[in-house]
Amino acid sequence: MIEDSVENKKCKGVKKNVAKNRITHDDYRKCLYGGREQMRTMNDIKSHRHDVYTEKVNKVAMFGPG
Repeated sequence: MIEDSVENKKCKGVKKNVAKNRITHDDYRKCLYGGREQMRTMNDIKSHRHDVYTEKVNKVAMFGPG
């Protein structure tokens, strides 16, 4: 591994603060070698016909090969 480097965590479809605060390097490793999917809960602000509301969404953040 490279010393003095900053972890660059990326998850498609997951909010940045969830990836920053709730996903670790060990989660990536477990997903890659264990093949288990990782679910994360996030809050979302939505609007429909000018009615604004919040929604709690449970998404697949990562999934393993195969």
